[in-house]
Amino acid sequence: MNKTHVFNLTIRVQFMSKSLEHLQEFIILNDGDVQEEVPSSSAQYSWTTNGTKILIDLYQKYVKEVGKLKMKNLKSMWSQIAIEISTLLGTNITAKHCENRWKVLDRNYKKWLDNQSATGRGRKIFEFADEMNNVYGKKKIKTILEQMREDRLTYQKERMQLFHKSHEQMIDLLKENNDLERQRIELEKERNELLKRKE
Repeated sequence: MNKTHVFNLTIRVQFMSKSLEHLQEFIILNDGDVQEEVPSSSAQYSWTTNGTKILIDLYQKYVKEVGKLKMKNLKSMWSQIAIEISTLLGTNITAKHCENRWKVLDRNYKKWLDNQSATGRGRKIFEFADEMNNVYGKKKIKTILEQMREDRLTYQKERMQLFHKSHEQMIDLLKENNDLERQRIELEKERNELLKRKE
């Protein structure tokens, strides 16, 4: 064997080693997704119990008007609510403050509903349960619970499918890793034999 052949074998061994390192790194990095924190678009406002109840009352008052001439969309509704709360409380609250507060209320309310409907769980307390019940009404609450159950089943099904898919991919990667390692060892042996013959 000439020097060129030995050099080519050396390059192939180095390449195989790099491939193995990359494959191992891929397996580790794909163990979980990286989550990024999204900065808030506006400064936070410290909501009081009274302010929150006023927000809920105004939402219930104006949400039915959305889409009509005086209140064309949700953006207009939140702006109107912000103006009225600012006037009532003598402070400066933006439409975004109101919208974000409502999203938190809505999310926590639905979690509370889920907790109340489930068996075998300790009952949780939601401070604004009565006010939110008035906003949604019994029929809407029933629809929310049914949708939450359906979403939970869908989520569990998708999670199991993802788990099986990830498991299969991991097995394939491990097999590829073993094949690469075996090839690297064989090439390393061949290179060493060529070097010995040269000596």
